[in-house]
Amino acid sequence: MHFSGLTNYVAIFSDITDIKRSQQKLQHMVQHDALTGLANRSFLNAQLERAIAVAQRHRSMLAVAFIDLDRFKSINDCMGHPAGDELLQRFAERLQSSVRKVDLVARISGDEFVVLIEDVVKKEDALIAVKKLMEVFTDSFLISGQELRVTGSIGVSVFPDDGENSLSLMRNADVAMYSAKRNGRNTYEFYREDMSVAMLEHVLLENALRGALQREELSLVYQPQINIKDGRIIGAEVLLRWCYPQVGNVSPDVFIPMAENNGLIHAIGAWVLEHACLQVKSWQSKGLTIGRMAINVAAPQLMHINYIRDVEKILLRTGVSPQSLEFEVTESSIIEDTEQAIRQIERVRALGIEFAMDDFGTGYSSLSYLKKLPINRLKIDRSFVSNLPYAKDEAAIAEAIIAMSKALELEVIAEGVESAEQAMFLLNHGCAEAQGYYYSKPVSAVEIEKMMIAGNIFKYLKDGAA
Repeated sequence: MHFSGLTNYVAIFSDITDIKRSQQKLQHMVQHDALTGLANRSFLNAQLERAIAVAQRHRSMLAVAFIDLDRFKSINDCMGHPAGDELLQRFAERLQSSVRKVDLVARISGDEFVVLIEDVVKKEDALIAVKKLMEVFTDSFLISGQELRVTGSIGVSVFPDDGENSLSLMRNADVAMYSAKRNGRNTYEFYREDMSVAMLEHVLLENALRGALQREELSLVYQPQINIKDGRIIGAEVLLRWCYPQVGNVSPDVFIPMAENNGLIHAIGAWVLEHACLQVKSWQSKGLTIGRMAINVAAPQLMHINYIRDVEKILLRTGVSPQSLEFEVTESSIIEDTEQAIRQIERVRALGIEFAMDDFGTGYSSLSYLKKLPINRLKIDRSFVSNLPYAKDEAAIAEAIIAMSKALELEVIAEGVESAEQAMFLLNHGCAEAQGYYYSKPVSAVEIEKMMIAGNIFKYLKDGAA
């Protein structure tokens, strides 16, 4: 049989629009963060590799900006995770709107974001872009009906100077970000080679700090607070010390911020409070009264959702009277979230514990702001005491703080007093209480006992210090 040609055919058509749409949706889910809609870590890495290849061909530059929200864990602790998620979403939107269309914004974990800045002609271009990123933190965020001011730390690495592949660029941007955090937060830093050495030391020390409580490396010392007029001991400030056998004594200026950043401050703070309370009870059992025991409280502690409950448990467990305690908070920690801080302070005060504002005068307090705070006492920062009575500016500030305290019916104490001249200046201008090396450096509980037995710091220095 012979066929001269094709006479008909059968065709089957199928609408694959839904399949394509599903594939695109799946692809988007694989490449993007579910919470914020930003690129995720894997997509960022792929785009960074591509951008490096382009920059190599064109002999151009690019920058990686690593962004971390400061004290984000505290927001989760005091406001809850839904509020934290809402903040991340609002921040992502604002961050996305602050960059060029050619730049990629990614969320790589928790509160960590990365911006890939391409087409960088010179390093100054990256600086301009980073300064624009910092402006994202200028305005507050409205979260769960509350106005929340947030800051961030940014670390920047630049190709090819700071790394020739995605791994080294990301690592060095991360190192620069941690350097920005160590240097006060709410700032940016560009990577330098010496940062890597410092970062390694920081990581090793942080790992050691995690086991310091279990290894019993932490201890407490006490600095007496004195009535300037008659030398009576009216209280003491508890100060934390860490002796790490491999390096010796580690400065609190190093390990306290470290503990705040990694969340260890909650366990350490509870340990300090409990042992301070036990020490008060020990003295009371001997018939000795210290007055008020001043204990420093970090912002992440105060803002934690369970803080009041934990304080109540320690008071109950140790049996110490809350009237024997005074919590010290810094001016800067209260300013971060004033309304929430006020609520927490009022709850603690309801237990019978008083509050003092430490380092007063170093922040941005105004009289109207100060009136709102439920505190009992102001501490004049040592920076305003060190040059008294000869420096006119410091003298004027100290006088103003004392006058302000009187107007608001607050007690006032000066820290860092190192000479009789400083003490007399303060007394003559209405400040009746002080602490500092003129009276005593921070000492052991045994030495504080001797001071209490002597009854007067000058009698102790004359007869009992030896």
